Amino acid sequence: MYWALTSKKVILLCAKKTNDYVNFVLNMKTLIIHPEDYTTDFLEPIYDRLDNKTVLRKEFSVAQVCALIESHDRVLMMGHGSPSGLFSMGLSTEFSSFAVDQKMAKALSSKTNNFFIWCHADVFVRNNNLKGFSTGMFISEPEEATLYNVFIDDNVLIENSNSCFSKIVSKLITEMPEEMYIKVKKQYLEQNIANPIVEYNASRLFLFQ
Repeated sequence: MYWALTSKKVILLCAKKTNDYVNFVLNMKTLIIHPEDYTTDFLEPIYDRLDNKTVLRKEFSVAQVCALIESHDRVLMMGHGSPSGLFSMGLSTEFSSFAVDQKMAKALSSKTNNFFIWCHADVFVRNNNLKGFSTGMFISEPEEATLYNVFIDDNVLIENSNSCFSKIVSKLITEMPEEMYIKVKKQYLEQNIANPIVEYNASRLFLFQ
């Protein structure tokens, strides 16, 4: 009986902790940096249900991005990129190749719950000692599958991977980082059995703490 009561108490405490964290995340000032590009529009659902957010998609400068990073509690960065940062897709007012790069690293280093979602973002995170959820190489287009020798016979597999990934991250975005990371990998794989694109991408998801 004592064990049962203790277990129930632990469950209730965990539930309260989880609910408190959900409310905390929903009230955080979140900056989304997602340079406008139709090939990455599939990522939009990730931040759709967040209320207290600023969405930056075009016409931005280095100074503006740095100031916005500093004035928000966490930053979600997504799109196309490289180990050096998140590409601006030609939308920087200063014609910079990057929307996020080493110039923003100091501002980002004060946050621990960021999202870095672009190809090889993990290298950028490691090189700058940053914290948060990150992708490594993430195949989202047929040309990338060919380049990285992931052979498929139907591009629908890529579309399914893209859509599923965004929906799962969106659903779990308010959970504690460790739990979110574990569940994203698990559900992403479970909902796409025998999809080589998903297997490739899931093995390249990281949580830096």
